[in-house]
Amino acid sequence: MEKVHQLIIYQPFADHWAEWTLYIREYFQQDSDAATGLEERYPDNEVVMALLEEPFFWHWVCRYWEEETALPQTLSDAVTYCIQFGTSSEYMESHGFATYGEFFSSTLDALEALPNNTENLQDSDYIHYTSLSLSGRPLSDNDVEALAKLFPYLREMTSLHLSRCGLSAEAAKSLAGQLHLTHALISVVLSSNKIGDDGLEAIAETSFPHLKELRTFDVDDNSITNVGGRALAKRLVHLQELKNIYLADNELALSLSSLAKAFVNMTGLQTVGLWPITCRADSFRMAAQQVHDAVHTLEGQVRSVGSVLLYDASAGSTDTWESDAAWQRVEQKLTAGVHISNGKMKMALQIKPLEE
Repeated sequence: MEKVHQLIIYQPFADHWAEWTLYIREYFQQDSDAATGLEERYPDNEVVMALLEEPFFWHWVCRYWEEETALPQTLSDAVTYCIQFGTSSEYMESHGFATYGEFFSSTLDALEALPNNTENLQDSDYIHYTSLSLSGRPLSDNDVEALAKLFPYLREMTSLHLSRCGLSAEAAKSLAGQLHLTHALISVVLSSNKIGDDGLEAIAETSFPHLKELRTFDVDDNSITNVGGRALAKRLVHLQELKNIYLADNELALSLSSLAKAFVNMTGLQTVGLWPITCRADSFRMAAQQVHDAVHTLEGQVRSVGSVLLYDASAGSTDTWESDAAWQRVEQKLTAGVHISNGKMKMALQIKPLEE
């Protein structure tokens, strides 16, 4: 369980830094070594010195030191830490925050109240992989809007995980409007939400052109249909560093051809997760044709779950492996699942027909 510290309130001191020193000692109480260590280290840290101008951050600096025996080296690291632990139920309840959005807004107010410009703290040569995960926390549209307003202070964030948060299309649009500020992102995981076609299209259209370093994009299980799949396909050209894309548990079977045309031009792409994707039962033959077109676009080989070669559309393959009979074997295996590869990329594909 999170250690809950007594709320410490002081009358204004003439000397801001004397008040801060008193706060350190009260926070650590009997642990004088920790208090002394922090007192010796913080003056040499530019990020911490800037944050300490606002008492809101005193708790977070002490807690960071308590847990890490270190101090944040970047503004993104410090703000990510605040968000990560400030949204814990213990902290929210003990500090009177009714919603996540209230805490995000308080954090933003504190950042904006800092007397010194934080712009110069954003451009650091210090390499640090900063991951923000709020997965499993139910985030309302207002919560996400407030979170996105903190993105200007998270420019060096490398990973954003918001799985199982109940994100709506409107929430995804709020993210899309600010994600371009987090240009260092290498991983965005939004699985098991409800962003739908509109949410996916907003992210793809608004954010993809700026996420030049993105390696992993995960929107599994998001109520996305072929409309969203085709919109995604049009924008994937911007993600030339992308290595992994996960699109499973969406109704995307009838957009496979469009997606494959995008995938074939992504030289770094290694993994495509489509296990399973769905289509209406009466559209299964159309979906199978989409798979056929995709295999030929990718010049790929199709193998069963047991790695038995079923079909070969790679350059130099014999007619036997591209025959109608060979393709019928693939069609029969689509509901069980197949693996498609072309030497660079591997696609796990299963098509699950949906009954009306």
